Amino acid sequence: MSPRKDVKLSTGGIATVDERRVRIDLPPIHVAKTTSSSCPTASYNAISSAVLNGGCQTFSPSSSSTSTHYSLRVINYRVPSTYDGISPNPQTLLKDFAAQEAAPHDGKVDVIGLLTAASMNTFATATRSAQDIHVDVIVTAGLSNSRAAGADADYFALEDEGSDEKRLGTINTVVITDASLTPAALVEAYAIAIEAKCGACADMGVCCAKNPTSLAQGTGTDCCVFLSPSGKGKDCNVVKHVGKHTLFAEMVGQAVREATSEAIMINIRHLYGNYAIYTIRRWVRKFAAALKGARPCIPPRPMMPIPSAS
Repeated sequence: MSPRKDVKLSTGGIATVDERRVRIDLPPIHVAKTTSSSCPTASYNAISSAVLNGGCQTFSPSSSSTSTHYSLRVINYRVPSTYDGISPNPQTLLKDFAAQEAAPHDGKVDVIGLLTAASMNTFATATRSAQDIHVDVIVTAGLSNSRAAGADADYFALEDEGSDEKRLGTINTVVITDASLTPAALVEAYAIAIEAKCGACADMGVCCAKNPTSLAQGTGTDCCVFLSPSGKGKDCNVVKHVGKHTLFAEMVGQAVREATSEAIMINIRHLYGNYAIYTIRRWVRKFAAALKGARPCIPPRPMMPIPSAS
């Protein structure tokens, strides 16, 4: 890919991509200055499964900060396929890289960090706009550890004990809107984004690597980030409901589905040359898996060993 690519987002941010990472800089919050905007951003609300600063969080300027502006940044960092997920520690790895990305004029910056081994060539974006509300979606996609929900587990410790999980292929999704979502609406919008990603995987015929007879809903290491500003002002666009009947759900679902499908197609063309060859390979794997049979989950009678699939 080219050394660097900058994409201006409809929500006001900038996505910068090179072979190492995708960096998304959201519009800064001006702390010490007044603004003519009728709906100035006071903070950003986020829900995500990100490695660094994931979960349900509110990102805002510190009251004790001396910086004149505050920024939120999302970094999707590419690791080598040999990375074991342990050494270095994923959060430490992302914090160190975020520090390298910082510039002296940045002011106070919070970072949401994601990891992937997928090529940055799979970078894809999509946008939807309606009634002065915008939605931007940024996706990178790898498929080597595609999984269906409920597929046989690879790791059996229910508590985090330093998993050696490898992020060989990951679909990372970042959704940004300039509408202020209520907490319930933000959760619902996040669910819509996940469902749209699953729909894109089905549209592209992505099969579960563990059981090719089943369609995959993603990979075993997918992450999604959904960001919404918390505005203060009578003219702020506030979204309270994001059910599938709503226009906002349509915008999120269509944008995520479009960007995910494009990223997956780029990945398929890179690995297989074209979609026809991928489809043939997929059906061959599915036929072979059907002949082999599935691993039984329950023995015929209590205390009996589980029979082999052969």
